[in-house]
Amino acid sequence: FAILCMTTQETSYDYMSFSNKHKYATKQGYDLIWDFEPTQGYAKVWDKLNVSRDAVQATLSGRQNYQWLWMIDFDTLITNTDMRLDSVIEQSLLFAELGGRSRDDIHLILTRDCQPLNAGSMFLRASPWMLEFIEHWRAGANVLAKDTSNHNSLVRNEQEVLRDMLEINEFDVVNKSVIAPQWIFNAYPEEIPCHDTRFNTSWKPGMFVMHFAGAGWVTKQPDAVGTLMRKY
Repeated sequence: FAILCMTTQETSYDYMSFSNKHKYATKQGYDLIWDFEPTQGYAKVWDKLNVSRDAVQATLSGRQNYQWLWMIDFDTLITNTDMRLDSVIEQSLLFAELGGRSRDDIHLILTRDCQPLNAGSMFLRASPWMLEFIEHWRAGANVLAKDTSNHNSLVRNEQEVLRDMLEINEFDVVNKSVIAPQWIFNAYPEEIPCHDTRFNTSWKPGMFVMHFAGAGWVTKQPDAVGTLMRKY
């Protein structure tokens, strides 16, 4: 397994996020791949695809032997360091099987919140299909958004592109992915009441990950993510 994360701007919670992920990766023996490089001409979020592509290619070429990659946003905390990634993936694949799916067909494990998708914590299988899919996903980087009412820009971000791909089953992504329960690896604290409506569950002690997605927008406070991280 490899854990992938990125950031390019200084925050009040840098140490908390860095040390949290480093301690977990060290404890469990996983590779931790950081991307700190600034970008030119495109939004940094699209580097999720670059880092993921490189890790998949490293596996397919034999330089690494990753089975799965965990792409996780910087505004997160791993809150149960005893939980192993193979266990998290197993829970997610069992959920797919309960829905009549074959685990071998699943190459992308996602979650939703009160919106159809949150891409801040997701698992990608290091497979040939994934390598091709990443290129299809990237092709949406410069496609204008259909609905700009909630956008500061006409250009969609990586999450919005993936959401739209799922909506039309582009590149068979619906059949290659599962939307796992949010609480398994992308839970939100109670201060961010934007939950997967199938379960409507906030983060609780013992859960694997706490994600402070949209904290500033929800709480209307400066340094909302840092404030909440320090609380927990």
